[in-house]
Amino acid sequence: MRGQHLLRRTPSLARGGIRPLPRQPFPKGPNNNASVPQTASNAVRSKSSAPAPPSLFQLFLERYNAALNKRPLFIKASAASVIFFASDSGTQRIMEPEKDFDLARAGSGAAFGVVATAWLHYWWGFLEVAVGKRLPTSTHRLSNTLAKVFLDQAIGAPMYIYTYFVITNFLQDWNATAKKTTKNATDLLDKTCHKAALMLPPTMMRHWTLWPAVHTFNFYYM
Repeated sequence: MRGQHLLRRTPSLARGGIRPLPRQPFPKGPNNNASVPQTASNAVRSKSSAPAPPSLFQLFLERYNAALNKRPLFIKASAASVIFFASDSGTQRIMEPEKDFDLARAGSGAAFGVVATAWLHYWWGFLEVAVGKRLPTSTHRLSNTLAKVFLDQAIGAPMYIYTYFVITNFLQDWNATAKKTTKNATDLLDKTCHKAALMLPPTMMRHWTLWPAVHTFNFYYM
């Protein structure tokens, strides 16, 4: 084979034996460089080393991250509204399959997704700055995490859940109200706030059985 030592029997003046033939140079290519022959192993290696085309999911993530870096609040709010709408729609279909789809209920969830995302965007940004000044993550990572979790669960979480009850219940009841006047809206808002205040304590007790641990992991590693 070309490029390898070929052996042949040749007579020698001193003694008989086997002497290798000298290596033959490769023929020159048009660019005056040695043309390396393409063997089967080289062809397989070149094909296997070629990068695979990106999948649709990878392309979606690239586009999403690029948009998120450019317009973070808008993209987060848009994604949250879609997620809340889809989540409530799925819940209706699973829990109450015999009933008609309640668009107002799913829409109220989507509206809350926008409000909640804006709240968390600025609230968690505030926690990063305020707690980070007192307890830098470079030297007090665990203390920084625990302080943010405490403040978030004592202040942020109750406001988040209370707002959820107010927005979703108000929008659903307002959609069912026949006479939409300012007085009816004010009365309905007062009624909704009172209802949300009654629902908040038992909801927070269930919330605190799981979410502090989740946010501890989130603030520590993310």
